[in-house]
Amino acid sequence: MPRLFLMALLLSLTSISFFALSMAQDVNPASVEQSQSKAKKLAIVPLVIVKPGETKELTLSTWCTVGVTRGGGFGLTEMRDGKPTGSGHDVKSYSRGGVDISVPDFEQGTEFASSPEFAALKKLDIDAFKVTVSASPDAKPGLLEMHLVDSTCSGHCKTDFRVLVVAR
Repeated sequence: MPRLFLMALLLSLTSISFFALSMAQDVNPASVEQSQSKAKKLAIVPLVIVKPGETKELTLSTWCTVGVTRGGGFGLTEMRDGKPTGSGHDVKSYSRGGVDISVPDFEQGTEFASSPEFAALKKLDIDAFKVTVSASPDAKPGLLEMHLVDSTCSGHCKTDFRVLVVAR
């Protein structure tokens, strides 16, 4: 009887191992990339629309600190083909084609987040911050896709946003 039990147990474990291995081998890198691409298309992304000569602000919020941190704080990088072109680590401003985009440094971020109008967010340990987008008078119409990170000691927050420059 014990021998029969051991054989059944061994057969069961072998079957489970074979099934697990066959499932693991079915992961296709192309299907993973396709799933990531589909998820990207489903994302709702903030859009800032500016005309040449205009400046606009995009207010966002995060649980990551906007104050002093060893992590470097906010950083910007452009996206190409749905992927950030760099780490964006500690890059506070970005310029291209007559468009300037900037994020706050520690002092500016803390001052903005501590504004009384954001008290409801503060109760939840959420900080508001703003991204400033300026288009020079000679900015050319077009689209910039941006990636924003907030690297802190306690974690990393990130988002994407778009800047659309339209003709006057």
